[in-house]
Amino acid sequence: MQATNQRLYRAYLLKEQLRQVFKLRGDAGIALLKVWLAWASRSKLEAFVELARSIRNHRAAIEAALVHGLTNARVESVNTKIRLLQRVAFGYRTPKRSSPWPCSTSGAAAPTCRAAPQPEPSDK
Repeated sequence: MQATNQRLYRAYLLKEQLRQVFKLRGDAGIALLKVWLAWASRSKLEAFVELARSIRNHRAAIEAALVHGLTNARVESVNTKIRLLQRVAFGYRTPKRSSPWPCSTSGAAAPTCRAAPQPEPSDK
């Protein structure tokens, strides 16, 4: 691949080195990020030049994430679960009947359980 498509090979190397930045973390990750930003800016690959510019704009937050290991993954996970529940509950008439799961284990120490929904009585 290196001999036949140099641009593709360079893009692959840039992608892999950026992945390595987030595997290393800490001061080593920050040092590699500095080297990566210089390489990406000189790469003449428009997508990586734009990505380097974007990373520079958010560099303080990215470096803080590398040092402290904090991400928004937990928040995104909860949001995904909420969207799933909304999609599953579509079409129910009342919120009481909307959830098919009787127990919730969303990070609580002990799950909060409720009785499973019973069918509504018919008006005969």
